[in-house]
Amino acid sequence: MFYSGKYMYIGTSGSRKTGERAWLISPMLRSTSFTEKCLQFGYSMNGLSIGIISVYMTANGEKPGSLLWRMSGDQGMEWKGASVNLSSLEQYQVFVY
Repeated sequence: MFYSGKYMYIGTSGSRKTGERAWLISPMLRSTSFTEKCLQFGYSMNGLSIGIISVYMTANGEKPGSLLWRMSGDQGMEWKGASVNLSSLEQYQVFVY
């Protein structure tokens, strides 16, 4: 698997408390019109204390938005890839947490 671009690391060891969350929130994005977009990303979820990673999309700031993808628990040492289709006739945001 090869991805180009940027990455974000969120440590889950050390002084973390149960229930803490990290959020990645996109800026408001233009509608996809009638053409779907695709969000591709890699993730590594290794260890007993690993929680959940979720991807949501919300149109025009409506909460909570639509769940597009979710993974939970120990997924092993390897990096894995995932992708979700994004389609909205209105402005939208993507939330990863």
